[in-house]
Amino acid sequence: MVVTAADQPSNSITAQKQSFSPAFFIGGNTAYAAAQHADYSLVSAAHPAQPGETIMIYGTGFGPTNPAVPTGQLVTTAEPLANSVQFSIGGVTAASSFAGLVEAGVYQFNVTVPAALPDGDAGLLAAISSVQTQSGSSFPCSNECKRWAGNPGVCICFIRSYPLLSAVTRGQLAFFSPCYVT
Repeated sequence: MVVTAADQPSNSITAQKQSFSPAFFIGGNTAYAAAQHADYSLVSAAHPAQPGETIMIYGTGFGPTNPAVPTGQLVTTAEPLANSVQFSIGGVTAASSFAGLVEAGVYQFNVTVPAALPDGDAGLLAAISSVQTQSGSSFPCSNECKRWAGNPGVCICFIRSYPLLSAVTRGQLAFFSPCYVT
């Protein structure tokens, strides 16, 4: 390959074309993968993902779609990947309900956060056709649900400021069953 700029050619280099070179987009000066909640707010330390929640994760280099999207054309409809992607969050296999191209060079993955994750940064890996994403990617996860000693099948969760909850509901305790925490 030779690059020419201002009529001046660069030195020649050889580059291997690969079918897959998967990577997650990383936000800012962190190792956090670009991810959003279902309401499109960012997954962040201030608003971590919850076990059992489906989040949208973004990346590039995951290869062809089916049907194929022609090179150099605007992506007007999300197209699913031609090959399956396997996800691991915090070392636990995670299910994906959608994996596909949503914009030129941008892939979206709707992935359910495993139920048994502890609080903290959850490592994130994906593999497609035995090619793995970069190591060191993560996102913050918070398992606020704690078992109630009076009934181990019921969880007590403190409801934070989620936009879909009314002002009356925010800041209250809620009881859920079954509990996803072990």
